[in-house]
Amino acid sequence: MTRNRCKLYFLLSLFIYFIYVIIVLINRQYDTLEKFVFTFILLTLLLCSAIVYLSFSSACKTGNFSALAGYSPKKNYNMEVLGEMVETINGMIQLHTLLFSIIILFILPFGLMTTYLMTFLGLIYVANFIFIIFFINYRYKDKLFKKPE
Repeated sequence: MTRNRCKLYFLLSLFIYFIYVIIVLINRQYDTLEKFVFTFILLTLLLCSAIVYLSFSSACKTGNFSALAGYSPKKNYNMEVLGEMVETINGMIQLHTLLFSIIILFILPFGLMTTYLMTFLGLIYVANFIFIIFFINYRYKDKLFKKPE
């Protein structure tokens, strides 16, 4: 994943969120509590995505990974592979957030959105978020450290 794609995914997710908020606030079908729950859950997920985007992009740009969980400067990392892994995690999470935002946006106009469905989708998002991180870490675990010569 390139940084430009991550940025595009993040900005599209942000744009969809603002469209979503406008639709929810204008829609008279939902009461105030439902509007708050919908907006709060999607805002929380977008903030998680924003934190990942900003911290991972900064780490890749500067080459300083010390702010990332589990990183130890004492270990002998293959820095190219570490940067690639962090960019891949960032890209996958941004793409996941974009797809999730699109799904929510398409469900909303049909009146199928309920507080329970939104909560369930939020939990699915968090589970996939964690799965992406673990899967990418597992995929890169053999290449992440330099082998002693």
